[in-house]
Amino acid sequence: AWHGAPGVSGASGYVALEPGGGFVVLDSRQFSMDFPTVYEQPLNYQDFHGTINIGWDDEAVKLSSGLVQASGDEGAVPVLFGLSIPLVKTLAGLEMDLLVGLKDSRAGHRIKYIPFILNEGLRGWLDSSIGQGEIKEGGFLWRGSLQSGVEALRTVQLFFNIENTGLDFHPDWPALSEVDGTVLIDDSNVSVWAYSASLLASRVSDLGVEVWLDSAQDIRLAVAGSIEGPAADGMAVVNRSPLGQLAGGVFADWRLAGQLGTELNLQLNLSDAGSAPQVEVAARFVEADLDIMPGNLSLREIDGVLNYSSGDGFSADDLSGQFWGRPLTATVGQQPAPASAIVIDITSTLELDAVRKWLDQDWLALAQGKTAVSAQVVVAPG
Repeated sequence: AWHGAPGVSGASGYVALEPGGGFVVLDSRQFSMDFPTVYEQPLNYQDFHGTINIGWDDEAVKLSSGLVQASGDEGAVPVLFGLSIPLVKTLAGLEMDLLVGLKDSRAGHRIKYIPFILNEGLRGWLDSSIGQGEIKEGGFLWRGSLQSGVEALRTVQLFFNIENTGLDFHPDWPALSEVDGTVLIDDSNVSVWAYSASLLASRVSDLGVEVWLDSAQDIRLAVAGSIEGPAADGMAVVNRSPLGQLAGGVFADWRLAGQLGTELNLQLNLSDAGSAPQVEVAARFVEADLDIMPGNLSLREIDGVLNYSSGDGFSADDLSGQFWGRPLTATVGQQPAPASAIVIDITSTLELDAVRKWLDQDWLALAQGKTAVSAQVVVAPG
């Protein structure tokens, strides 16, 4: 490398030059390209062959390639390359075009093509969040200045079509597996669009994950998606995520069975661990069975939607089901901080014998029959 221009090692081939231009035909083994302003380590290839054209005048030296065929640990790698070395002072200075393709490779090889000039926190998130899997197709693009401090004069883009890949978007939230979709990196913006994925035993669809730098240079993350599967997974997500803490551990011993469909919207500040997440969740129960502990209250065949929002907490106003064999309706609310208690109001008609058995109070045997009942369960944090 020289004055920021890329260097090569292990090159062999044929050079033809004449005044004003020429070309280089490369046919090399154990070849590497060094981009000191882009990558901390050279890009190494076992095989590299193609033609690079060279031209110059009083203002610049320019290199451009046809389609170069390379192969490395990541598999076959087609490359297009261009370089403009100004001989007079310009705003952009040294400029490069580099396009690299990947196909049928492993997700771990993406690290080779992520430049160190990307935001450090963003690179850390990419490294820790995207796990092992398959890259069906991928590409890297650099276009513009190789100088430092001129981000507006270049663009850096990567994309990967992935299959069977893990996505751990935040350590406080359950990870996804079997992600099939696309990862797109556009300078400081990252998008993950998944057609399907797995969360515990549930299926995730229409997943979108966005990561970007806000005006304060904090890294923001937004997640949106639909989840269908066992209702027990929904309870597990609540208890294993910050939602459990926000509810004060209220649901730690609750048991939920049946089917659940969930719409999730989540925003996090990855640069500030103390920043509260912004969460919107709508969970639709389909004939779900709930056992509330402590309290030993059993609700069966629950239908309806339970919502959670960062501003209002937990809420529901259209729940229906069975309570000790009788139809019930229920609403859910959450008191404002610092109390933050979850309040469940239940309306039903109950057999008094069922109430006696629940309370284990024999003296209630003095009454027989059924009666309309309004019950309120208030579960305070802790």
